[in-house]
Amino acid sequence: MTMGGTLRVVTDPQDPAVEAFADLVARTFPDPDLVVTAEGVRRRVAGRVTPERIDFLLVAEEDGRLTGAAAFCYLPGPDAAFSGYLVVDRTQRGRGWGRRLFNERARLLREAAAGLGRPGPRALFIEVANPLRLPPDRLAAERAAGMDPVHRRRIFRHFGFQQVAVRYVEPPARPGGQPVTYMDLLCLVTDPELQRAGWLPAGMVLETLRHAWPGYIDAEAYLADLRAQVQGDRIPLVPVEGIEDDAPGAGRKVGSP
Repeated sequence: MTMGGTLRVVTDPQDPAVEAFADLVARTFPDPDLVVTAEGVRRRVAGRVTPERIDFLLVAEEDGRLTGAAAFCYLPGPDAAFSGYLVVDRTQRGRGWGRRLFNERARLLREAAAGLGRPGPRALFIEVANPLRLPPDRLAAERAAGMDPVHRRRIFRHFGFQQVAVRYVEPPARPGGQPVTYMDLLCLVTDPELQRAGWLPAGMVLETLRHAWPGYIDAEAYLADLRAQVQGDRIPLVPVEGIEDDAPGAGRKVGSP
């Protein structure tokens, strides 16, 4: 199917796309602790370039309407990237918007790294719900929202993501929220040496999260929990779990990122 529409990076915090993006996230994710506020997005857009990170809000639009978006950042210190959201409006799924956002995100991250004389990003990190740990009410809500977690994880595996072998706790997406304990940290490794190694340097992972997580949380408490799990200076990468046929929701192709 031939697609129209455009992709662009939002640079004005008062751009109407900011509010539209926050609304799309709220309609997509049933857990309020995963939903960023419009004010939080505006702050990121307003201060999108700092020595520690370069933020992007990439929006897809057609006929003046938001069809999807991705929010992510490049982190020069660890030469890595972190993507908080890649979402497509439920009525627009299956038209290729997710793939276009995925590819443009990769291009912008390479461009950001090259602009700073860095070879990377060496890896892209994302947070994804694990259906094996989702509470039943959350699993039902995700299915109702067209966000089947098994199908999503199969997509990420197809794209080349692996699971970072730690017990991950995601900080809340808004001040005053609660930590989310049913998420996993996945990673798409692009550095050839790390691809061959099958593990990530622990320092790289911790530095990435320190700068990627929101500033209103106590990052040290979360990082201390991760450090306690790490043996030595390496964190293994393992196949994405929760995609087997006997996992909750398996076989239901309900939605895509």
